[in-house]
Amino acid sequence: MKSRVLWALAFVLLMPWAVNAEPVQLYVSTLGDDAASGVEDAPLASLAGARDRLRALRSAQGVPDGAIVTFGEGVYPVRKAVVESPRVLRRVFGLTQAAIA
Repeated sequence: MKSRVLWALAFVLLMPWAVNAEPVQLYVSTLGDDAASGVEDAPLASLAGARDRLRALRSAQGVPDGAIVTFGEGVYPVRKAVVESPRVLRRVFGLTQAAIA
């Protein structure tokens, strides 16, 4: 069950649902740091880090809907399940009900 939720969230993060704007682009690397900005030269370290960075960007800048998260090669251990409700997915990632269902 946890792996299904993780795959669903990864799918949501990877699919750009932008409306009239370029989606936010974040990078994740096994050598990254979740305190980094998430740009190609300063990648994040985890899926949870990408989620948290998107939340921060949305609340601070009102970025457009959709996001592209590019994961570099490697193994990304999940120390804590990344689980979000449909309401949170709509608010944080700007998804419609159809995109979540």
